[in-house]
Amino acid sequence: MGGWSGTVDDDVLVLGQLAHAGFGLGVRDVDRARHVLLRKLGGGTRVDEQGVAYQSTSNFNGAGNDLTGLKAAASVAMGDFSAGLLWSRLDNDVGKKTNNYVVSGTYKLGTVVFKGNYGQSSATASGAADGLKMWAVEADWLLDKNTALYAYYVKINNDTNARGRLEAGENTYTPVAGKDPSALAIGLRYNF
Repeated sequence: MGGWSGTVDDDVLVLGQLAHAGFGLGVRDVDRARHVLLRKLGGGTRVDEQGVAYQSTSNFNGAGNDLTGLKAAASVAMGDFSAGLLWSRLDNDVGKKTNNYVVSGTYKLGTVVFKGNYGQSSATASGAADGLKMWAVEADWLLDKNTALYAYYVKINNDTNARGRLEAGENTYTPVAGKDPSALAIGLRYNF
C-alpha cells in the first residue's frame, strides 16, 4: 500500500518526501528538504546545494525489523530561476523497498512566482501495484514584501493498490486504494 506525505507551508508549495505506508515513517524530512529543493528567489547569483543522508532505525516495528533510507538532494538557483532534485531509497526489511524522486522548479517573472513539482514513487515489490505519481503547480502574486496572493493545484495518481494522500496540519485521511486525490487552493499569505 502506498502513501505520500506532503505539506503546503507558509513559504512554498512543498511536494517532497514520498514514502509508502508500512515503512513506519512519520518523517517530516519535507521541511528540511524544502531548503534544498525550493528556495525563495531573489538576487542574481548562482547557488548550488547538494546533500546525501543515510538513516537506519533498528527494530522500527517492534518485530526486530530495521528501516533504512538513503537520500540525495541537489539544487541550483540562477537569477530568477531555481531547480531541485530529491531521490530516496527506502527499505523496511520486511519485503518492501521503494525508489522515490521529486523534481521541482521556480521562476520569478516580475511580481509573480511560478512553481512546479513532479514526483514518483515506485511499487514496493514486483506486482504490488502500489506506486504513485504526483504533480503540482502554483503561482504567487507578490503584493508587497510580506503579502502574496497565491493559487495552487496538486494531484496524485495512485496505482491500483496505492493510497497516496495529501496532508495539511491535522487534516489527514486514508483514501480508498487506487483513488486519485487532488486539491485546489486560492489564498492570501502574510509573513509576519
